[in-house]
Order: sequence, then C-alpha cells, then structure tokens
Amino acid sequence: MLFFFDDLEFFSDAAEFREAWKEATKKTPRLTAVFVQRSQAESRLNCAEIGYRTIADYCKALPEYDRANVVRLYALTGGIPAAAREICADRSFEENGCALLQYDSAFSTLMPQWMNENFRSPESYYPILDSIARGHHRLGEIAADVGYAGNKCKTYLDALIKADSVIVENSRYRLKNSYYKAWCLYVYECRHLQIKSPEALIEKVIAELDEELAMPAFRESCLRYMQKADKDYLHEGILGKLKRDVTVSLPYVGKVHLDFCYMQQYCSVIGVCPEHLDDHVTKKTAETIISAVKKYCSLYNTDIVLFSA
Repeated sequence: MLFFFDDLEFFSDAAEFREAWKEATKKTPRLTAVFVQRSQAESRLNCAEIGYRTIADYCKALPEYDRANVVRLYALTGGIPAAAREICADRSFEENGCALLQYDSAFSTLMPQWMNENFRSPESYYPILDSIARGHHRLGEIAADVGYAGNKCKTYLDALIKADSVIVENSRYRLKNSYYKAWCLYVYECRHLQIKSPEALIEKVIAELDEELAMPAFRESCLRYMQKADKDYLHEGILGKLKRDVTVSLPYVGKVHLDFCYMQQYCSVIGVCPEHLDDHVTKKTAETIISAVKKYCSLYNTDIVLFSA
C-alpha cells in the first residue's frame, strides 16, 4: 500500500509527524509512504528514506550476484537508493564498488547535500559522526575524541538524533544507517585516496568491508527479523526481554555464541548469525548449536533460527 503526503513543508509539526508515522507503521513492512516536498534535491537523505530497501530487495535487483556480495553492497549504501545509483547488475562487485567510491558519485555527494540542507555549520557535525563510525559510542568518549566540551558535544548529538542520523540506546550513541559509517570511513577520512589513488581506496574497502560494515549490517537485519518473533513464533502474552550475545560453553567444543534469545514461560526462539559473511550452515554447525541451546534452555517448544547470507 502506497501513501503520498504533499506540502508538508507548510506544516509546522512536519518533523514530529514523520516520526509519529514511522513509529506507527514500523511493524507494517508492506506499507510505503512518499513525502512530496517542493524545492528539495531529489537525492536528499530524508526523502531517500522513503525508498529504503532491504537486503532481500537488493537480492532481487542483483539476481546473478553471490549473496555475500549483495550484503556488502547493501551495507555500503545502507539500503538507500539515492546512494546506490551507480550500482549496475551487469557489473562485477569490484566494478560496482569502484563506481560507488568515485569522488563525484551519488554515494560520495549525498551526505554533504543532506548535511548542508539540515545544518547551518555541517563542518561541526562531521567529526562527531566520524568518531561514532570509528567506534566511540559514549558521550565522554566522543567529546574527548573530537575535542568538544561535553555539553557542546551533547547539543550536537541531540541535533543529529533529531535529524534521524544518530540513535541513542542505554547511553550509547550509534549511527542510524550503515551508509553514514561507510561515508565517514571511506569518503570523509579518505578523500585524498579518492582523488589521488582510487585503487588504494578500493583495496582498503575490500580489506575492511566485512568487519566494519557488512557483518554489522547483516546482524542488524537479523535482529529486525528476530524482533518480529513474538508474532511469528511465540504465543501471545508477555514477552521476556530479548537477550543478546549469550555465550554457552560446551565440553570439547568451547564457547558457542547465541546472538538473540527470546524467552517465554513455555516457549522460546533463538537466533544465531554466522561468524563470517561467507560461512554456511553445516550439519556439524547445526548439531553444535542445538547442543548449546539444549544446555541454555529446554528444547521443548523452542525454535532455532540459523541465519546465513
């Protein structure tokens, strides 16, 4: 179902309306909204969110691609079509990566466009986004890294949260979309490579992509699937809290990682992600996970979801 909203720029509470709409429809995947705005760049990131695509959508657009490479391209662009304009199904993964990382590509220019439209002094916000992209998630860590006073850094972070670029959970700040991290790591930090040595930039991206972007993005996608577990797997009632990163020790095997665990009184659902994007579930892997789940909880009325690219 498709909804069009026009002339929101004349509505004083447009931002609040957008947030309320997202919250009300986030559990309705078949519902799409288009917010029509006048005099806005077509590639503006806020508008681009309307066209957000999932990993499954990328698989459909790139039918001949290895699934792991689909996830890698998805992670680079964050599922935002405006950042993925250079991707072509007839090109190899490396060729598409080169096209995305050109200094004048949509991937490279989208973020500055959006920042300039949303902030009067975007140069003050880039260091904060880059600091989060490099692994600083606490206010004190970010402030110390960028050299801002704590209250000043908090003001900027609040503005980024309001702009829907940063999320805060349990006092930890993270970037809303993997595209932001990709842009910070490979454009903001590597502009000199983009212009002087694009081959070196491609090598850097290929070497880091899985650990920095692809696996975290894939894991986030798995988490979104698990967050629907109450509807798809569990009985109606009060859900137990979602437990993440549960470690179970098995004799002669060692530690087994269970990524997501939903527990109820009489049933549960366990989700396990691969350690690496190219990993595939084997009989031995499945048996090990089943043994770990059996030790962690009763197998009676337990569903185990094994994710694989």
